[in-house]
Amino acid sequence: MHWCSWSELSKPKDQEGMGFRDLCKFNITLLVKQGCRFIVKPDSLVACIFKAKYFSHISFWSTHLGTNPTYVWRGIFATRKVLEDGVGWRVRGIRNTVVNNIVSMVANLIDHNSKSWKEEVITTVFTLEEVEAIKCIPLSRSVDEDMIVWRGDRFGDYFIRSG
Repeated sequence: MHWCSWSELSKPKDQEGMGFRDLCKFNITLLVKQGCRFIVKPDSLVACIFKAKYFSHISFWSTHLGTNPTYVWRGIFATRKVLEDGVGWRVRGIRNTVVNNIVSMVANLIDHNSKSWKEEVITTVFTLEEVEAIKCIPLSRSVDEDMIVWRGDRFGDYFIRSG
């Protein structure tokens, strides 16, 4: 006997539901988290094991499902599109110089003293539309290497809630 629909039970408590999670979506979220670890922490033990078995000579993004894959690998592989849509780059400033007035790296577009974009360089190299898009990209206050981050979280970390 069904007294209440699943859609009502799975509503958050603040919306007068029971707060049950959709287990299918939750499972996908956990698989995406594991795939995210392959990219963010490629030297972790589990990433090394999966890399050795399924994508030893190519990147995680270029790999194929392969023959006789495990249930876990099939799940992670199936969620690559969600992962691809959710990750982005955090651009950090690395000191470099402009060679022959040609911008060879993103670092050439950053004023490292003020930690801001070099608008005079950007406006001479890019179109007005591209300049506005570049200026919308926030810059880090620290000088580190660029890194892949999860766009659903302001700190770039993958959490179940942001997934």
